[in-house]
Amino acid sequence: NNYKVFGVARHFKEEHSKYFTPIVHDLQKIGDIEKTIKIFKKEHTINLLVNCAGIGYFAPHEELNISKISQMIDVNLKAPLVLSQLLLRDLKKTEGGIINITSIEAL
Repeated sequence: NNYKVFGVARHFKEEHSKYFTPIVHDLQKIGDIEKTIKIFKKEHTINLLVNCAGIGYFAPHEELNISKISQMIDVNLKAPLVLSQLLLRDLKKTEGGIINITSIEAL
C-alpha cells in the first residue's frame, strides 16, 4: 500500500529500505520516548500507530524479581500508553488510527 513504516526496537537485523526505516530505541526507557517522538514528528507525518512490542518472563510470580516485573510493565503497558498520548493529536489531524496488538498470553 506504499506505506512508509518506521519500526522502533532496541536493535535490527535488517537494513532500512524504501518502505521501512528502523528507529533504534529501547521502549523500557520510558523517559526517553518523548524526545525520540519529538524528533520524529519534526520530519514525518503519522497516519497510523501500531503498538505491538512486548516482553514476557514466564515463571511463577513469586519467582519473578521486581526488575523483570518493571520491564514488562514498561514495555507492555507504559510504552503503548505514552506513545498513544504523544501521537494522538497528530493522528487526529491525519484522521489516522491506533492498532494495539497484544499477546495471547494476556488471557
